[in-house]
Amino acid sequence: MKINGFWAKASGLVMFIILMFAVHALTKLYQRNVQDEFSQELLSHAELVSSQLMQAIRSAKENEIADCTDENIDQLRKIANQYLYVYDLGIVASNQVRCTANWGIFNPPAALPDTYYQVASEFQLYSQAESIFPIPQSFDISRFRDVVAFTVDFSFQHFVTKDHGFSYSIEMANRQHNFLNYQSEESDTPLSASASLGLFKVVTTRCSQRFGYCVYTESNRGGVFYFSAAVILLLFIISLAFSFVVAYAVQSYLYKQNSMEFRFRRAIHRKLIKVEYQPILQADTRRIIGVESLVRWRDPVYGSVSPELFISIADKLGIYKDLTYHIAAVSIAEMTPVLKQNKEFFVSLNVTSFEVLDENFLLFLKNKVESSGLATRQIKIEMTEEISVPLDTLSKFSKQARKYGFRISLDDFGTGVANLVWLTEIAFDDIKIDRVFTQALNDKFKEKMVFSIIEMVSSLRRQVTFEGVETQGELDVILQYFSSAHVQGWYFYKSLSINSLLKVLKYNELNRS
Repeated sequence: MKINGFWAKASGLVMFIILMFAVHALTKLYQRNVQDEFSQELLSHAELVSSQLMQAIRSAKENEIADCTDENIDQLRKIANQYLYVYDLGIVASNQVRCTANWGIFNPPAALPDTYYQVASEFQLYSQAESIFPIPQSFDISRFRDVVAFTVDFSFQHFVTKDHGFSYSIEMANRQHNFLNYQSEESDTPLSASASLGLFKVVTTRCSQRFGYCVYTESNRGGVFYFSAAVILLLFIISLAFSFVVAYAVQSYLYKQNSMEFRFRRAIHRKLIKVEYQPILQADTRRIIGVESLVRWRDPVYGSVSPELFISIADKLGIYKDLTYHIAAVSIAEMTPVLKQNKEFFVSLNVTSFEVLDENFLLFLKNKVESSGLATRQIKIEMTEEISVPLDTLSKFSKQARKYGFRISLDDFGTGVANLVWLTEIAFDDIKIDRVFTQALNDKFKEKMVFSIIEMVSSLRRQVTFEGVETQGELDVILQYFSSAHVQGWYFYKSLSINSLLKVLKYNELNRS
């Protein structure tokens, strides 16, 4: 299984888009928080200015200042001087300013604008009024009956002297009139259509519960367009590189997750490696007298994996010990009821060089058998020519196994020169004739050689088992010349799960009775 280049690139692109949207969303969230904090600050300041204007007016009313005497004008000056954001304080009659604290008596009186906005109780607001005083300056005016208070733009000077990167305004809640309107030079984006859809727009609203106006902020450079072109380019490069690194890492992880090595290691850890059993029969009676334990791995991704393949993987990964100990333990545990019921029944376990060289394997096997209440003679250990250890080591292993009571079988006999040497140097109990020779029993050219080998083996007075019996003709020859032999092969049974084996044994027992 290889990492798919197309999907790696596609995943990287998707990751890049997701990452850019995440950066975009987080930046918009940050901008919204900044604009909201600014809105709250501006609203608080606007309420402070409005409060000072109203307090100044109330002070004038409390002092019953109603006309433009010198004494009243002096009193207006004292009141206005108490409030930082009150530019001037005056008296109104017939909708005309008659006098103020700063400018004294107006002659002629200055008319108030016709348009005003009602806020709170009987308070009226005039916005951007001009020509009240003999200076080129506009004023915001607050009026309560016959008293007016003036403020000028400098009240918000420290807000407007700096471009915050977004536009803002102070407007009536119904948005029919604004008192302050600042347009930022940095708030627009080239993608005006996208901005109008809200993709790059960031807006906030904060409203005064006391005065009926709101602070609105708006930026069309929301998200990634908040940054400069250089920063945007850097973000794109970093995000693109990061996305493809992450995508490749994810692909690598998924590849690893689906690799045979990883899945096999996980199968070992989760004990998903199963054991099946191929029956071994007495040739003349066809009675099942034992089984050979065979390891099986069926994976959801790879299906039924060849034992030769996953055993080599186990060896490469250094977990072969876990595998072989697991097979032995499962085989003994699953077959214990059968072995206890029939003391002559046996289970054959295959071993490799690892088990032969592992000083603890035979003791582990002995303890497992005895703790299950079984006899060690019911366990047969099969050794093949594939075992590549010194002959003296192999001989020592077989002697120790027989000392513990296990039986030794020479598996796949006849397939190599080593088998012939083993006959004289290794203590064994029976021999399994390889299926190559079993299939040659019906071949007139080969049968003489096969018979010679079998006669030689028989002269050693060891039990003979024919592997790979697949036809009636092969069985007939075995029955004719070697009726006391054991047989094993697909002609009788393939490997069976423990449940299937138990059903077969029960069926055979019922038929015999």
